[in-house]
Amino acid sequence: MRLVGLTGGIACGKSTVSKYIRDLGIAVIDCDVIARDVVRPGRWGYSRVLAAFQGDPSYSDKLFHPDGSLDRDALGSLVFRNKEARRRLNAATHLPILLRILQEIVQHWIFCRRLVVIDMPLLFETGFYHVTKPYNIVVACARDVQIQRLMERDGLSEAASVQRIDAQIPIQKKQSMANYVIQNGQDTSLDGLKIQVEKMMMTISRKSVVHSFVTSPFGVCIGIFIIGRMIWG
Repeated sequence: MRLVGLTGGIACGKSTVSKYIRDLGIAVIDCDVIARDVVRPGRWGYSRVLAAFQGDPSYSDKLFHPDGSLDRDALGSLVFRNKEARRRLNAATHLPILLRILQEIVQHWIFCRRLVVIDMPLLFETGFYHVTKPYNIVVACARDVQIQRLMERDGLSEAASVQRIDAQIPIQKKQSMANYVIQNGQDTSLDGLKIQVEKMMMTISRKSVVHSFVTSPFGVCIGIFIIGRMIWG
């Protein structure tokens, strides 16, 4: 099984690319979905977030609904403008998210998936890109396009949009760290984007044939059998 990393700047179109990859029949682990799930009330991730913020009145009064559930909109707004809050959130959630990712990877491995794409907004920030090397994909567009899309999509002011963009690694640096780049600029049509995705995934799939077989459950069993025969005759 080959692991492929997928990331991009905010409002660059990563979610659309992820959908197109799914449409090709390729498994995608969506870390945004996992991140929302692990902080549901009663989950371990929720308990960690509660412990990280609830003891501090400057945060707790703003981040939780009266029923105790997490106010995700308020949390998102806070962590994009407050580095300390972002640090606390990351420290509380990264381990529960990682364990869920590993669980899903094992499930896909058991079912002999050739490719599994890890759709992770913080692929480079967390260092997870080392796991998915040399198949890391970045979806990119110009900074002014990011700002315009954020303002239109989320109803943010220009200043708030810039704040959210600046909270991430600059898209130019992400492109330099990536193995593959999908350009989704202002002039890129959905059909053009889809063609880029199809060509890229076809290339990655061809390059991963041998690796996917060798690391599959079937390939591992064959390897163990051959090694056993060599050792014990």
